[in-house]
Amino acid sequence: MKIIIVLLLNFVLKNYFQRKNGAHYRYYRPNSITGTIDSLPTVQQNLGKMESLLLSARHFLWSTARGYQSYTEDAQIWNETSASKVVVMNQGIEIVDLAMRIVGAKSLEMSRPLQRYYRDIRAGLHNPPMEDMAYTNIAKSITNKL
Repeated sequence: MKIIIVLLLNFVLKNYFQRKNGAHYRYYRPNSITGTIDSLPTVQQNLGKMESLLLSARHFLWSTARGYQSYTEDAQIWNETSASKVVVMNQGIEIVDLAMRIVGAKSLEMSRPLQRYYRDIRAGLHNPPMEDMAYTNIAKSITNKL
């Protein structure tokens, strides 16, 4: 479980810094508007949502990592690790989807990092614990049936 948290945290932080330092929305100027796309209200709203999701995911992962340092038994941190895997993965999928909507068809070009992020984050859907089992195990643990 620890490796999943580290991998998800690396993805979130890598995506965050890539977006901040080489942001497509800062320089892309389609012919249909004056200025760059970051001046469009829809793009601004999506960027705000992406940033909020990244902040949420990062704080959840850091909280889970702190739990590993303070809890002495795996059972104490099981719910938090399961939930963080599922929540951060789903938020990552939503972040990448929003970014791809902003960038458009160019996001699918093999030379663009977004196509790689798309594949990488979606791979989390196929790594245990699966979402349904994570939620089932969390429910069992709070109803004392695990």
